Amino acid sequence: MKKLWKFTKRAWKFILLFFLIFLTFSYAMFQGGFVSWFLFYSFLPFAIYCVALSFYSLNELEVKRILPKTDYNAGEPLKVTVQIKRSKGFPLFYLIVQDNLDQSLEYADKASSPKAILFPGFKKEFTYEYIIDKLPRGEHFFQTFTLRAGDPLGLFEKEKTRPAEGKIIVYPAYTELLYRPFEHQYDQGLTASRERVQRDTTMAVGVRDYQPGDRFSWINWKATAKRNEIMTKEFEQRQS
Repeated sequence: MKKLWKFTKRAWKFILLFFLIFLTFSYAMFQGGFVSWFLFYSFLPFAIYCVALSFYSLNELEVKRILPKTDYNAGEPLKVTVQIKRSKGFPLFYLIVQDNLDQSLEYADKASSPKAILFPGFKKEFTYEYIIDKLPRGEHFFQTFTLRAGDPLGLFEKEKTRPAEGKIIVYPAYTELLYRPFEHQYDQGLTASRERVQRDTTMAVGVRDYQPGDRFSWINWKATAKRNEIMTKEFEQRQS
């Protein structure tokens, strides 16, 4: 039943096309003059193109999806390059190419649409790109492309689905943490090292510049007055 409907629809389009050709030719014959014949000969190339397009097959089109890599982190952008090749140089008035994304990527933020309208003409190879701004985490699959071509009059339209499988894995996003060891030592406490360091606060062996975290009682007021800078007592350290 479906095939019969397609055949009937195509037959009516041919009837309409030949009726338009007959109508413009009859107008040129009966009316005469430059304008009427110019109208007929201007319409004739479009009619011939429609007939030729009706016999053209989109099966010769090869679609390839080029991915920079297969592993991403959540939130990263994805730039997809779509490459179309064909063996024949049949002039295509327009070609609509749509990458059929799965549901997980369909609602992701996109800088450009995966659907593009191309005007290849006689070109045998052409490309376009689209970008997904923020990838959601998970495993995402690419399956097929939908191709559509038609004539300027809108009578004949070709549609074909071409397979082009692909897969990417998006891992959870991460943030790098900078590790900084403790720069200060505390009385009877631990340092950043694995060894236990103790200070004998009863025996001062020198003075040094004040560092944040030093106790108020460690300040050497005489050295501070001489140098006009806050100086701290340096104590003997013992490891245990």
